[in-house]
This record gives sequence, structure tokens and C-alpha cells, in this order.
Amino acid sequence: MKMHLSLDDFFQPLMELTDDRPASVFDQPEFAFLKKLHEEYGAVISCYCFLEDETGSRSLCEVPDCYREEFAANGDWLRFGFHARNKKVNYGSTLFHTEDTCDDYEQAKADYEHVIRELGRITGGGRCLDRMPRIHFYSGTETDCRAWMEAQCGVLGLLSAEDQRLCYYHTEDQRRKLIQEGILREEKLGLTFCRTDLRLESEKDLEASIQTCVEQKQCRETGQNELLVLFTHATLMEKEEILEKLRFCCRFARENEFVFAFPEELL
Repeated sequence: MKMHLSLDDFFQPLMELTDDRPASVFDQPEFAFLKKLHEEYGAVISCYCFLEDETGSRSLCEVPDCYREEFAANGDWLRFGFHARNKKVNYGSTLFHTEDTCDDYEQAKADYEHVIRELGRITGGGRCLDRMPRIHFYSGTETDCRAWMEAQCGVLGLLSAEDQRLCYYHTEDQRRKLIQEGILREEKLGLTFCRTDLRLESEKDLEASIQTCVEQKQCRETGQNELLVLFTHATLMEKEEILEKLRFCCRFARENEFVFAFPEELL
């Protein structure tokens, strides 16, 4: 069995690098914590990033490139990918409705490429870029998803929801298949969707939930189900409860001889 950890809504730690200019990336608290998870347990982590804050007053464009060598040296375990232009943008969720709904090929492509361009500049690109991200609100019309596929350094697949919602442009039949099998290879665009298993902040008994997920996966036949996909939000890392849940996931992985992996590596 394999495990992947990720952080959605990732933005503020990069702003702190910008403002504080520490000697090392890993002098910044969130990055220091992630490195400790990697050093102690071998964890690999993806950070899915906004381009800007919700007011548009701050953006990844501000982040200096002076840490790119350090990021590049750690790209085997710490990667960055697209989440959305900002917190308000909705690329077509059927569950959430915002004023900034986007169903436009050029805009979706521009948003994606802007984020990837900045992340490439900041981190050195290459293996530091995660090409199977989780999109904000699990949103993305067929038009948007095609744009992200055809963009420079485009997506290879997408992570879908941990709950019962209809994600992206899926039909009800696709939704059911994804929930039942944990993976969906959609034929129209040729995208692979991998189901997220657990949202850490929602779990009251994390150990029991992980055990249930593992047992369910062991009953399935698709190889992708060897991967346990767990996530939380970067904005919650100020809470000790969330940090302890991340530590617990890593301890569970070590004690059960899991290997850490990125979803795109299993396509």
C-alpha cells in the first residue's frame, strides 16, 4: 500500500518566505514541519496553490526565486501544483456557487499557466511540479479540464472528492464508478481521476477511518487503489490538532510498511 499527503489552499507560507526572507525555506514554520515529516517518516507532500489572495493584492509573482535551488534539491518529496487563481474562483462546481464561476477555455488555461509559470520560477520546475492536482471546489467543466490538459506542463490527471459530491464534469454514472472503484479513466478527454480518501480535519477517529479505507481498497482490483490519498488545508496548519493528524498518518504508514508516492507516478 502507498500513501500521499497534500495541502490545499497553499499560499501563505510562500508569502512568509517573501516577507521574512529566511536563510532557508525550512526556517519557515510550515515548511519546517513538512521537512520533519519527510525526514522522520519518508513522507512525500504536494502543495496545491492559489495564484493570489482573494483581494488580488498579493500573488505568487512576489515570491523571490532565491530558494529555487533548495526547492529543486527537495523535489523528490515536496511538490507544488495548481489549485485555482484564488479562493473565490469556481471552475464549475455543482455544489458551490460563487460570483466568479469560470467556464472559459482561455481563462482557465491562463490561470493554470500563470500558476505553473510562477511555481516553476520559484522552485525550478521539473520534478517540483505536481501534474495531478486537486482543483478548488473539485470544480472544472469539460472546457476547463481540456484547457488544463492542453496548457503548458498540463495536467495528467485530477484528484476528486472524498465525499459523495459530483466532481468536475462527471456524469452520475461516472460519479458512482469513481466512488466504487476509486479511479476513473474518462474516455472523452482521456483524463484519469483518482478519488481522495480522507479530509483530515473532518475525521474524529482517524485511525478507524484509515483502517476502513485500507480494507475497502484491499477488496478492489484496480492498481490505483493501492494509493491512500489524504489531505488537509494549509490554512489549518496553525492548529496542533491538524499537525498531530499529519504525524499520525505518517506513523501509521511507517508501522504498516506503506510507501509514500505521488498519484501521477502511478498513472
